[in-house]
Amino acid sequence: MAEALSFEAFGSVAELLEATRAGKEINCGWIPPHDRTAAQNRIDAEARAAMPAFTLRGRFAADRRRYPLWMAPRILTGKFARYNWQTTGSCVGAGGDNAHKTLLAVEILLNGDLEQLQDVWWPFAYGRSRFHGGIRGRGEGSFGSAWAKAIVEDGCFADDGEGGGLPDFQVRDGWLVLSGKAELDWSDGAKLGDYLARGRQHRVKTAARMRSKDDCFEAIANGYPLTQASSFGFRGTKVKGSEHPIRVAEWTATWHHQTFVDEVWDHPELSGIYYRWGNNWGPDAHGAPTGDEPPGGVYIHESLMDRLCREGEVYALSGADGFPAKDLDFGAF
Repeated sequence: MAEALSFEAFGSVAELLEATRAGKEINCGWIPPHDRTAAQNRIDAEARAAMPAFTLRGRFAADRRRYPLWMAPRILTGKFARYNWQTTGSCVGAGGDNAHKTLLAVEILLNGDLEQLQDVWWPFAYGRSRFHGGIRGRGEGSFGSAWAKAIVEDGCFADDGEGGGLPDFQVRDGWLVLSGKAELDWSDGAKLGDYLARGRQHRVKTAARMRSKDDCFEAIANGYPLTQASSFGFRGTKVKGSEHPIRVAEWTATWHHQTFVDEVWDHPELSGIYYRWGNNWGPDAHGAPTGDEPPGGVYIHESLMDRLCREGEVYALSGADGFPAKDLDFGAF
């Protein structure tokens, strides 16, 4: 069995990737089923059972080859989203909110929502996910269904920059970074009761489990970004394609990790459909982008996306009540 190491054991992403290449197992903050207590696995099963089935209301037909939801914040602000760069084993919160902030931008752009795109104080939903997951006290780790329950039931609130006792985000290479102390201070969800009224004003209406790559395609093509949690990891990437090169990763390592997925592409050169898997480790984690996509992520083949749905946790987020099939104007992209 591979040696398991905590995310906080590394002083840099380079060290983490070197340990990956050496065959180490990395605990990034997602607690896989075999490491949960029996009570936590019961909570997970109950949370999944309570979720609505992902069924689009109305007709759906894909009329484009590429649906890049990550473009929404860039169109709105002139820049890519200010993604969360996790500092501790907080991937469930950081990765979940990286999907959530994509949803906020997509709804403003495509639905005409009269809202301002703001940075969300993501440690709140992270701490509440630990509470809903039966994890008490200050510490690291949670799981995807518990985060989905938190964002739907307890919601979120914006970091409005007006104080209010919140620690300041630091902006590093366009990404949001918090100190390890700040992340851990907010990890005890039982102590966040004073913020519940504020958070519950801004809830995600629906989170639904993705059971296959086809669900994932339909979700993203209708403007619903995904958060995924699994043990998927990789030792390196390969650039594939010539006119439209993409950086591709395959499952070759073990990272217990939650991230996000914000694009589906029926690639014009390569066989099959590819998804953009975004990470929470900063813009330089996996090499420079090969095209117009944001830094810090890779593309994965639809067969791997299907495996993540079967073996991990993949959830689509919707701000609307349910998942209506939409006639989206992707000309806005």
